Amino acid sequence: MTWLADPLFNLLLRLNRFGRLALSRQQVMASNVIGLLLLAAILSVAASFWRDDSRYLLLAVVFAGLMLPVSGAFRTPEGWPQWTMIAASATLGLIGLLGITVMFLVPGFHNDSPHPLLGLGFLMLTVFSYGVLASTIAYNYLRSVQVRR
Repeated sequence: MTWLADPLFNLLLRLNRFGRLALSRQQVMASNVIGLLLLAAILSVAASFWRDDSRYLLLAVVFAGLMLPVSGAFRTPEGWPQWTMIAASATLGLIGLLGITVMFLVPGFHNDSPHPLLGLGFLMLTVFSYGVLASTIAYNYLRSVQVRR
């Protein structure tokens, strides 16, 4: 939550008529992106209950997991460290969403019969989860890098 406290607080300021005046352009962008990811996660949980489909819960986990590297991308120094975190966030987003897409392509997901695409989807989600953990380590390194100007 320490990673997400600043963007979530800035999101609350952004929604206030006078509070938005206190934010910089980068803080507004960070709060917008984190707010969209949070909204997508909440809508995915709601869709899971509405459709009675656990794949939407996995989609919510992907959106919630993406909030960590995305918030780190906005907090790294400008230059190559920030571009590295942006690339890592985009790559993780692509892997997570492809894993979920593969799982949605599995016919009869609730059956007990194994399907080869199901294993591929779970593998991609496993890579996504390890990637989110690795992005926290990468963020801590990139945050301490001194960028030459």
